[in-house]
Amino acid sequence: MDVWAATNVGRVRKDNEDALLVDEALGLFVVADGMGGHAAGEVASQLAVETVREHLLASRDKIEAFARATGEVRRTDILRLLEASVLAACGKVHSEADKDSSKRGMGTTLDVLLVAGNRGFVAHVGDSRI
Repeated sequence: MDVWAATNVGRVRKDNEDALLVDEALGLFVVADGMGGHAAGEVASQLAVETVREHLLASRDKIEAFARATGEVRRTDILRLLEASVLAACGKVHSEADKDSSKRGMGTTLDVLLVAGNRGFVAHVGDSRI
C-alpha cells in the first residue's frame, strides 16, 4: 500500500492544530484536529495520536496474529483494541487538561484507521474524517 499524508491550516484559522501519524509497519493511520479557539488544541491532538500509537503498539502481537489468521477471525478483538486505544487517548487528554489550568477545555477530534492484513478498522470521534 502506498501512503501519503498532508495537513493544511486552511483559510479560517491562523494556527494548525492538526496531528498526523503514519506508522506503516503497524498499519496505523491517525488524524487528529485540535479544537481551534480552545486552549492547547495542538497539545490535545498530539497527545491523542501518540496515545493511540502507544496503546496499539503494546498489542502488536494480537494485531499481527489477526492479520495472519485464516478462516473464521474474531474482528471484535481488534475492534475492542481500537476502542480501548481511543478511550485511552481521551483519558490522557482530559488528565493533562486537569493538571494544567492553561490547558483546561482542550480537545481534539480523532480518526483512526488500523489495517491488519487485508482488513481495515476505523475509529472516529468528532467532525474530522479520513
